[in-house]
Amino acid sequence: MIEVTHSLLRRPAAWCLLVATFASTGCSTYAIPRYSVSAPNVATLRTMRGQSINVGAFSARDGASEVLCRGVGPIKTPDGEEFSEYVRAALISELLMAEVWSASAPVTLTGVLDDVGFDSFAGAWALSLTVTSSNGQSLHVAEKYPFQTSFYGETACNQVAQAFMPGVQDLIAKLVRDPAFKALVGAPNSAAAPNAKPGSKCALRVGRYEWRSTERPGGTCGARKAVIGELDSQPTEVKPPCTGSISYSNDNCKVVFESSCPATNGLRVTRGVATWSPDATQGRSSEDVFVKAEDGSLVCSSSYDVTVERQ
Repeated sequence: MIEVTHSLLRRPAAWCLLVATFASTGCSTYAIPRYSVSAPNVATLRTMRGQSINVGAFSARDGASEVLCRGVGPIKTPDGEEFSEYVRAALISELLMAEVWSASAPVTLTGVLDDVGFDSFAGAWALSLTVTSSNGQSLHVAEKYPFQTSFYGETACNQVAQAFMPGVQDLIAKLVRDPAFKALVGAPNSAAAPNAKPGSKCALRVGRYEWRSTERPGGTCGARKAVIGELDSQPTEVKPPCTGSISYSNDNCKVVFESSCPATNGLRVTRGVATWSPDATQGRSSEDVFVKAEDGSLVCSSSYDVTVERQ
């Protein structure tokens, strides 16, 4: 819903020329700020690390890059790009900062900016966007972004321009936080998650994770501290000085592992089974731990319930 509907008012340059013809003053121009990445949006997208997303073309019904405000002057994008291109570039900026953008990603998102308009008297931008994935899924989101306005045209139009960028931030927030967004990028509702082995259901585990353990009653080894670590690739073997084995199910969702590691009081043996979510953001495991002294006697034994979350 654009504030002005007359065809001449939709062409700010033509309107300003008309004003200049009959008045001694020309039109003012109100520039929209360059896009600034939203920390909450990046935090949401970082939960999808291990996947990769590409962004294709965005379009709009009228292809506008400016719109007249109260007959005072045009609201313009910072580089004269179309509003749809501004939104596209904003989404790419968020994906890049979250480290999930790739030109060679298995899925590409395209978009149509269905509505871009404002009401400078009520003080609100109305934005709506439909995003379609190359995997066949689509998602529509809409944002009505309120802002403080003014009776005076010059002040009100400047506030309209300043409010567009945070309005786009909130529009993208609605997109990436929608539960259906994961279906757009291929997980968890797809048959095979991005970056997974061929024919598998669950994505590879890479990125920054936190492990939290809860000792079951009767254990004697004691509580374990939370651990945060970075996985550059999904582990395929137990690293020295430990020995042991790691094996994965065919769908890459279940892991069976065993390790024996030197300990200050002998040898620590850990055996467990873990299951993972298809998008590799969460995992759960049950682990049995035994610590044996050098003479083979048992020092302690415990069972732990472990949760893992990507940061």
